[in-house]
Amino acid sequence: MASSERPARSYSRRFAWLAVAIVAVIGLYTAGWFYVASLLEAEAGEAIARVERDGGVALCANRETRGYPFRIGLFCDRIGVTDAEGKVEIRGEGLRTAAQIYDPFRIVGELDTLRIGYPGRQPGVNASASDMRFSASVAQPLPERASVTLRGISVDAEATGNDLPVSLKAATGEAHMRRNAGDLDVAMQAQDVSITPPGMDGAVLLPLVSLDLTVEDGVERIAQRMESLRGTSIVLRSVTVSLSEDAGVTVSGPVAIDSQGLVDASLQITVNKPAVVAARLGEALPAQKDTIQSAMSGFAMLGDSPSLPLSIEKGVARIGFITLGRVPALK
Repeated sequence: MASSERPARSYSRRFAWLAVAIVAVIGLYTAGWFYVASLLEAEAGEAIARVERDGGVALCANRETRGYPFRIGLFCDRIGVTDAEGKVEIRGEGLRTAAQIYDPFRIVGELDTLRIGYPGRQPGVNASASDMRFSASVAQPLPERASVTLRGISVDAEATGNDLPVSLKAATGEAHMRRNAGDLDVAMQAQDVSITPPGMDGAVLLPLVSLDLTVEDGVERIAQRMESLRGTSIVLRSVTVSLSEDAGVTVSGPVAIDSQGLVDASLQITVNKPAVVAARLGEALPAQKDTIQSAMSGFAMLGDSPSLPLSIEKGVARIGFITLGRVPALK
C-alpha cells in the first residue's frame, strides 16, 4: 500500500511544480508586457514633449496602451500636431495601432478621420479623409516598407490673389512605399476621382489615376530632410490618367531636376483611344473643347494607342521639333 502511494505523491509533486512553473511564466510574461507598455507610453509622451519644446503643439488624447496578451499598441481618442511655425496642422480621431509581440517592428493601425491643413501656405490647402488603414515595417531612418489606404478623400486649394480655387475628391486611395537599396519605390492609386479645375463650373471625372515611380537616393534625401526638389532624379515607370475603362493617357520615363530647379526629362506619352479622351475632356472643359480636339486629332491619326516622345531640356518642352512651352523652375 505504501509503495503504491509513493508514485502517486511523486506525480502530484511534478504536477504541482509544473503548475507553479506555468504560473511563473505567465506572471513574468505579464510583467514584461506591462513594462513594455509603460515604455511605449513614455516614448509617446516624450515625442509629444519634443514637439512642444520645439515650439509646436502635439496631442494624443486619452492615451492608452492595449492589446494584452498577444498584441501591443497605442490608442488615442484624438491626435493632433502643429509645427512650430504654424504652417502644417494634422488632426485625427480614433487612432488604434497594434503590433504582434513576436514581431514588434511590424505595425498596423487605423484612424477614423484625418484632416491636414497648411494655414501658412498661400494659397491655403486643406485635405481630409476617413477610414484610414496603415501598416509599416519600422526601421531607421525610415520604414523598410509602408502602406496606407483611405476613403472619402478631399483636397481643396483656396483662392488667393491671382490663384483660383481647385478641388479634388476621390472615393478611395492607396499608397505604398518600399526601400530599394538607397532608392525609394513609390506606387499610388486613386479611384473615382473628381477634379474641379480653376475657374471651371464642371468637374473632370477620372475613374482611375495611378503612378509608379522610383526616387533615386530617396532614402538619403529623406534622412537629410531635404525639402527642395532640386537635385532629385525620378524614374516614372508609369503615370496613368484614365477617362474611361479603356481610354486614358500614360506617361513614362526619367526626370531630373537640376540645382537651378530646371527640369530635364525624356518621356514617352501614350494615348489610348484619343477620340474618347478628346470627347470626355471636351465635355468636362467646354471652353477648351476646340483646343483639346485639335491636340487629340494628331494622336488619333496615329492609331488607337499612339505613343510620342516628349523631351524637356532645361525646362523647355518639345515633341520632335515642335516647342510646346517652358516648365517653370521648381523649388
